[in-house]
Amino acid sequence: MAHRASAEPVEAEDAAPPSAVRRQGPGRLPKKGLREALKAAAAAHPERRLQLWFQDEARIGQKGRTAQRWWERGQRPVGLCDKRFTSAYLYAAVCPASGADFALVMPTVSTTAMSLFLDGFSRSLEPDVQAVLVLD
Repeated sequence: MAHRASAEPVEAEDAAPPSAVRRQGPGRLPKKGLREALKAAAAAHPERRLQLWFQDEARIGQKGRTAQRWWERGQRPVGLCDKRFTSAYLYAAVCPASGADFALVMPTVSTTAMSLFLDGFSRSLEPDVQAVLVLD
């Protein structure tokens, strides 16, 4: 027996309630604590200029894949397939308000690499700036 799809819309059981999606204020969505974090940073460092930065990391490189070759059945093709790959990881931060940026290329993703990035980032800031860094 064939099953026919109903013409009525179906809602997901775990859909967010309308109040969580509703815009707050003119054209604004909830910021999930960012506004409070900025206020807290400004209150903790009243003598400094506050800057909002966004950070992310990305893998750059080539990861090889197994290649297929046409060959006679029962015989192994001549040559080896290179299964090695190398990558570099780009850690970067940008301040949309000023257009300033900071980037660092590292060989791996690790807590040590992130610590080196944060150390270099903090040294790149002007002495009177307090940065709020949003990590992805």
